Amino acid sequence: MNFLRFVGGILLGAIVGVVAGLLVAPRSGKRTQKKWLKDSERFKKSLEKDLDKRIVNVKKEINTKLDDYSKTGENLVNNLKESIN
Repeated sequence: MNFLRFVGGILLGAIVGVVAGLLVAPRSGKRTQKKWLKDSERFKKSLEKDLDKRIVNVKKEINTKLDDYSKTGENLVNNLKESIN
């Protein structure tokens, strides 16, 4: 849920920035478009980089949890085997 709020906040901030930029743009339309294209590319790359980092962290957390659950399962099986014998 926090991740969705984060992404929503970024998108809302981007939209507000675009509208504000349009209202106060001191450049001609062509120059403003070029600047926005550059800025949007930079923003896209930054967002992709951040999302990639988050995905890596989530994968690490999942793998850690899976390892923990696997060890717990193995311990339970071993304890059952010992109690049966």
